Amino acid sequence: MCVTENMAIRYMSKRAKQNWKIWAYVVPVMAVLAGFSYVAYDNWGVQAYPDPIEVERKAAEGGKLSAQVRMAEIYDYGFSVPVDKTEAAKWYRLAAEQGHAGSQYILAEKLMRGEGVARNDAEAFGWYQKAGFKDHAVARFKAADMLEKGVGTDKNLLRAYVEFSRLAKDGDQAATVRAQTLFDQLTPEEKAKAEGYLAEAKAE
Repeated sequence: MCVTENMAIRYMSKRAKQNWKIWAYVVPVMAVLAGFSYVAYDNWGVQAYPDPIEVERKAAEGGKLSAQVRMAEIYDYGFSVPVDKTEAAKWYRLAAEQGHAGSQYILAEKLMRGEGVARNDAEAFGWYQKAGFKDHAVARFKAADMLEKGVGTDKNLLRAYVEFSRLAKDGDQAATVRAQTLFDQLTPEEKAKAEGYLAEAKAE
């Protein structure tokens, strides 16, 4: 290889290295500028990307159950928005009306406390029952407690005993104690009815 060719090769190699250094600098800068433009575009009043909460809201307004539950939680706990118990209760109610047991229970709790909604023990009892029918154990316990005490519904020791007994069969120790206490307060006729109800429930 002649001297001229060798010098040419070294020159091309040097230029290639220089070009690589230039692109190694330029590419990150371009990426940053592109990101800035993306953000600035939005800051200039033009929506460059969707607001995730608004996306969730539209889905919830369209009747999507999971989105309604998330909207309720967003406002209940203040995720990226100010806490708004009234707005949270609204979304929990919509989800509860679609049969979501967790939302039914939470709505009942809010109705008992008057949190974000007017206090209404009778309505709370109804939601506790609905959640309990879907095997929400805590809701069923609350409904049984209200039946025993006559809060939000007529006092009914027989029904309370049956509900506590069903929870006791699932291993709830507190429910076992409550059921034993109630059993002693039932008449012989009520005890016979209770055993019949429990046998029917076991057969289902």
